Amino acid sequence: MNDNSQEPRRLDPSAVTDAVHHMSGEEGKAKIRLSALVSAIFKKHTEEEKEQVLTAGLAGHVPDERSMVPQWPRPWLYSRVFLWIFALAWFTYGLLYLTYNLYVTATLLLLAVSMFPLTMLFFFYECNIPRNISLTDSFIMLFVGGIISLLLSVVLGLLLPAELFTNTWYGAIVTGITEELSMCLLIFWFIRRHKAKHLLTGLLIGACIGAGFCILEKVGFLFNLSAESVYSEGGVYLNYFRPQLLSCWFLSFGSHTTWGALTAAGIIAAKQDRSVTSEILKSTYFLRFALLALAFQILWRFPWPFDLDRIYTFVHLPVAVIGFALLIFQISAGLRQINRFRDQAWEKAAETMALDDDE
Repeated sequence: MNDNSQEPRRLDPSAVTDAVHHMSGEEGKAKIRLSALVSAIFKKHTEEEKEQVLTAGLAGHVPDERSMVPQWPRPWLYSRVFLWIFALAWFTYGLLYLTYNLYVTATLLLLAVSMFPLTMLFFFYECNIPRNISLTDSFIMLFVGGIISLLLSVVLGLLLPAELFTNTWYGAIVTGITEELSMCLLIFWFIRRHKAKHLLTGLLIGACIGAGFCILEKVGFLFNLSAESVYSEGGVYLNYFRPQLLSCWFLSFGSHTTWGALTAAGIIAAKQDRSVTSEILKSTYFLRFALLALAFQILWRFPWPFDLDRIYTFVHLPVAVIGFALLIFQISAGLRQINRFRDQAWEKAAETMALDDDE
């Protein structure tokens, strides 16, 4: 007797990873090498190596497209940035209990919210193999893009007042839309200004805008909490806002910095070899990345029926990890894109040489 029943289809993990890898339109199997991203942080580096990293984007230090090597980058400077900010933040945290000084409080808030955003900025700065964005331009995008996008989101919020619907689906959706739209406009403008065409460059630009937005937003959020906290003996009672301080500190890597990089990846994927125009915003490539970033924003803000002390474990942490994992896959896609552009550059050079020989 023949059994005509079909076996249940099993989910192929490689199919899932390849689908994520192909989100930006690049073909081929996903090759993720996480070891390359952390192997160099345990080594001692010279001043010459540091200068080589920091001179990216300067005149004479931008490689020709034919000389780009599509290998997994081995960044390390981002780990030093993380360790310095981490050490200073904990020192400031302890000092606040001894001094109860408002200047120390302001320093602690700034260090807490900038640790992961700045670390991610340097991470994508080092991973930008085209080396066409300088550190100066990165910080310009951080401050200018962050400030303008934050102010723009406030203006959009006046048109769609989400504050009237706090802790509701509507408030989470409206806030996500206003912030995603404001960051998207700034990312779009900076990609057009820098004439970026590489996916790795787009990740850097998006991370810069997102990091600036993240730092400014969370500084304001924690400042409000510190202003409302209980003052005793002329100082701030930290127990009032310690949970929010720690959440902004350790989980900021999965918020606006990640969402900005995802949005930029969508713009670059939709752009392909064309110039940056408004038609890109209608592309399927852009929409899938933008809607994914928007979904992360809504999940991040939705008033889940969990205890406040546990919400970051059950909701924010998975969203942060998934978002950053998607960026790692886009680095893999960016390497394939560089390989494709390099081959095209060599083919174009060969055709030019052939025409010169014919003449």
